[in-house]
Amino acid sequence: MKDLEGQVAIVTGAGQGVGAAIAERLAAAGAHLALVDRQENLVREVAGKIAEDHGHEARHYTCDVRDRAALADVIKDAATMTGRIDVLVNNAGRWISGPFVDSAPLDWEEQIDTNFGAVLTLTQLIVQRHQAGWPQAHIAAAMGVSRKCVKTWIDRYDDEGDAGLVTRSSR
Repeated sequence: MKDLEGQVAIVTGAGQGVGAAIAERLAAAGAHLALVDRQENLVREVAGKIAEDHGHEARHYTCDVRDRAALADVIKDAATMTGRIDVLVNNAGRWISGPFVDSAPLDWEEQIDTNFGAVLTLTQLIVQRHQAGWPQAHIAAAMGVSRKCVKTWIDRYDDEGDAGLVTRSSR
């Protein structure tokens, strides 16, 4: 994977599964991490393991990605590691369980706000900081993809030094 030594990456949905795996790969490439999840015990455990295994700073934040103020606080605190955010991985996701016909409008709102609204919110907050003088960042939306898709994305990143089609520059 591309050398990320000294860079800061925010990963949402980092307490388990794909988010934790992405965080692990970013740490292995040298990144400092800001890990976000709603489940404090899970995200704390992932951050501790990464810090122990890689010796890089791995901060954890417990918040709901639908909370714009909480996300702004995460960015503000995470930026104190190096003065900027270099990588944003929007991985948090929520899924309606059970048949669609049995779901309620509140379920749809929570899913849309988590899977789409949080991506827009975090991306906007990061881009605003970059327009104010931070260097370019890499932004990816990984929520809703399979582990195989993420592995393919990471392998492509390894081989080509970029994040393929799922990453867009903030500038």
